[in-house]
Amino acid sequence: YGEFWKKSADCAREFIESGDIPQAIVCASDTMAFFCMDQIKQMGLRIPEDIIVTGFDGIKDCETYSPTLTTVRRAFAESGVRAVELLEDIWSGKDCPDEIYVDSVLVKHQSCGCTSKYKHGDPNYYGAKYGSLNAFMEFTSKLMEMNAMFAGVQTSRELFETLHTGAAFFRFRKLYVCICSEIEKGGSFAVGGSSSCCGGKMTSMLEYGHDTPFGTEFSSSDLIPEKDFLNGEKAVFWGFSPLYFSDKIIGYMAYEPTRTRGAGDFFGTWLTAISNNVGNFYMKKDLELVVKKLEDLNVRDPLTELYNRRGMEKFGGEAVRRAKESDLPLTIICADIDGLKPINDKWGHEAGDNAIKQTADAIAKAMPLGSVCTRTGGDEFSIIICGASDSEIEHYINKVSELLSQYNSTSGLPYKVGCSCGYCTVCGSGIGSAESVAKLADENMYRVKSQKKEAQRSSQQ
Repeated sequence: YGEFWKKSADCAREFIESGDIPQAIVCASDTMAFFCMDQIKQMGLRIPEDIIVTGFDGIKDCETYSPTLTTVRRAFAESGVRAVELLEDIWSGKDCPDEIYVDSVLVKHQSCGCTSKYKHGDPNYYGAKYGSLNAFMEFTSKLMEMNAMFAGVQTSRELFETLHTGAAFFRFRKLYVCICSEIEKGGSFAVGGSSSCCGGKMTSMLEYGHDTPFGTEFSSSDLIPEKDFLNGEKAVFWGFSPLYFSDKIIGYMAYEPTRTRGAGDFFGTWLTAISNNVGNFYMKKDLELVVKKLEDLNVRDPLTELYNRRGMEKFGGEAVRRAKESDLPLTIICADIDGLKPINDKWGHEAGDNAIKQTADAIAKAMPLGSVCTRTGGDEFSIIICGASDSEIEHYINKVSELLSQYNSTSGLPYKVGCSCGYCTVCGSGIGSAESVAKLADENMYRVKSQKKEAQRSSQQ
């Protein structure tokens, strides 16, 4: 589908390699014929002595190609003249045929053996000229394809897979793309970082002509992650080109070419396009990380890393909407640290902060995935859970107590960390407001806290 000009060269090669060489190849367009002829000449055969080639369209280049191309010109001018004559006949009231055929025009040139004189005397001039033109057309096609693929990539693996077609165009035996590991892992490109990162660890990002797995990490002093890269037994030629974006070196490409001349301008353009696209990819990736960190700073409590009130409003609101839309049970748990004031008064605020962090850690570990865990005040916490049964909620609360008991048994500290939890569950269709549910949960929590205090007094008596 498409790229028929390129497919014609493939077909010509197949014909010749089969050993059953045809007398003539008739191409459906002149451009296809040019590529077909190029392939035939590359394989050491002559046109028209060994194979006749003809085209179709009658474009101007047929007169300057080497050998000049026998073609069929579309009879546009003749068709125009005949169309005007037909209109005149219709206006004159004459009977006119439903169909009129206008013959195309055969234009004889050298490729069928009909003429033998080169227009400018040098058969190599036009071959070189159109060889460059054809290479340019193919390169432009590959570059557009690569850029189109770059636009849609989501991962670094996909990013570098787009280089396969370019590597084939330049006829590399092997191609390594080596990216600074710090950049590949994220967080060092958009903000901060050195202008040169190639002094440490590198990551191999492409498998082309070798079997080094994607993601292989190695020292940049090794140049490429390949054994026997320079074994001293044979002469080898490798090229190295930096990937440079803005003021940063992203990494480099290492390649073993099959030729050392003939594609310099194309390669420079290709390399620039890769550097820009790769740089933009990592810039975007790192900016997304930076934005996420800023969002976390805005919605998370710095001491416990649980959500703050802004986080609860944002993510808790989503849980409430989900419960309402799907008529799922919505539970709000309120938790309060037991005896935080005496801990602060007797052992200082560092001990108090530790009690808060240990309680937050226990809550985060005990609660299910998708729950919204929030520090709402100094020693107060709120958890919003969508879709859990009462027995599951009781299990989560008991798990918090178990985790704190485990901590107390191994901490070696003179104080114990504990908390009281109360909850309220309502059906999604019956939710009036989250605040009303939270108020009931808070009342239940204080009831639990009062029962604990009463039990403690009773045990002391």
